[in-house]
Amino acid sequence: MARNLLGIIGLLLLSIACSGSSGSPDAGTEDGDGGAGDGGGDGAQPGRFSLRVPAGAVLCSMFDAEETLPYEYDHDMQLEYQLNGRIRLREGEIDLPADRESFELGTDLAELVELGPDKLAAQPVGPAQVVRTLIGSPSEGVYRFEASQLFDLGADSVRIVWTAELDAAGQELLLDEATLSLWEKWEPVPFKLLVHYGEELDSPVRGYTSCSYAGYETFEHEIVALGGERLEMTQRSLTEGIAFCKVCPSALTAARFERGADVREQADHFRLNYTAVHHNWGQKFLIVFDEPLDDVHGLLLHEGIGTWGEVCVARHIQYLDASLEVTGEVEIESYQHSGLAGAVLCDP
Repeated sequence: MARNLLGIIGLLLLSIACSGSSGSPDAGTEDGDGGAGDGGGDGAQPGRFSLRVPAGAVLCSMFDAEETLPYEYDHDMQLEYQLNGRIRLREGEIDLPADRESFELGTDLAELVELGPDKLAAQPVGPAQVVRTLIGSPSEGVYRFEASQLFDLGADSVRIVWTAELDAAGQELLLDEATLSLWEKWEPVPFKLLVHYGEELDSPVRGYTSCSYAGYETFEHEIVALGGERLEMTQRSLTEGIAFCKVCPSALTAARFERGADVREQADHFRLNYTAVHHNWGQKFLIVFDEPLDDVHGLLLHEGIGTWGEVCVARHIQYLDASLEVTGEVEIESYQHSGLAGAVLCDP
């Protein structure tokens, strides 16, 4: 009986949580430094390791299990909004030396790093430092290349850390949308990129995924408030391959708010934010308008905990001022979620 009850609870958590839930280089390298090619090639050579970046490879910050921002249930949405980011990768090929356990990368993988609502461009302080580790045997294992590079952001610094796992016999890893979208905290993936907001590796960190969200499921939210105001939101979540009782990487990608004849639409990554805690509980959706609607500069919608401990949707859409502080709210009349048979509003 207890096992059946746990199974039912597990399925309920999973449905709610996750619903929220090749070639030769153009130029060689010297002294073990990595080099960039022109993007062409015929495939990997034995004993040779490289990353190939196609045109248009862009990564966006997201909510995920790597996140070490404030982890209380009512965590700091404004802080996470300020840490939104986007990274454009440099097109071409980067060689990873096969004969060194540590080296400096001669070519930056990140071509443009934009951080915060103002899209500040971070500048590299120096080259990436790379450490290579063999996992398993040389014949059947993989080499893990872990790079760390410091970037200057004016008054602050950020550190970009990426890891790539390549076949120990030699491999060219293509960083296309599918590869950049793979994500799993507890299992290895071919490539992963994190941004640490500070010089130290124990500073707040956010994960990044392809801005195309390839392989992510799409969920639509439709909320109608008393008085006729309507809010529609599009959420992308990676649920395929994510193990039970873990966090589904998610992002809010679009929103539309209607008040009578007035409409505000938003699809700018830097003006939207999704956050949650473990199992995607306590989801919060933040929308910041490009132009205010009367005195409303943005909206906040969040989940709560019901009388019996169930996850439910708060009964109000909250209005935000220019400082993103709550100044008022409107009661929700109905809520629909494409990933749930019936969305639950919290008790009054």
